[in-house]
Amino acid sequence: GISGGTTMTIQNGKVGIGTTSPDATLELYNISQTSDGDGSATETLSGQDSLLLQAAGGGVDKTTGSITWRSGSRRRAMITSVQENTDGDYQGIAFYTRGTDGPGDMFESMRIAHSGKVGIRTSAPLFGLSIAQGTADVNKIGWNDAGGFKRASLSCSSSTDALQFHTGTSDTERMR
Repeated sequence: GISGGTTMTIQNGKVGIGTTSPDATLELYNISQTSDGDGSATETLSGQDSLLLQAAGGGVDKTTGSITWRSGSRRRAMITSVQENTDGDYQGIAFYTRGTDGPGDMFESMRIAHSGKVGIRTSAPLFGLSIAQGTADVNKIGWNDAGGFKRASLSCSSSTDALQFHTGTSDTERMR
């Protein structure tokens, strides 16, 4: 890090904060420990964070403080904080993506809830890992080979609640 004088450098189109020789378009140099080393991290703000986004609150399902990727003039992916309760301490992390080509809104693809539960295509995970119900490939747990071909999948039918096992490139149902 830099002690004393220079705290920000602009060099060859690169910005360095805390460094005089940035190696990326934006480099934030901070070697402060961010957790306690035992799986916990203090809630106290004491300069340990390299980037701090404010969770403004405002009510359940309100999203604030994002990191966003764009393609041309359109937002295409985003990671944001989402308030999950009227109490602002209940903050989850939501991942948004654009599932199709062309213009249109992004939608929440995955959430890590404040409880630590992960939801794929659901914003309210009930288990350690919850996947939205359905038979489309996006709703399955699957395995593919190195060539990108389907080998097996597992899904829960949205019409019958049947647990379905599929194998092969044609996704043939083998057991229910």
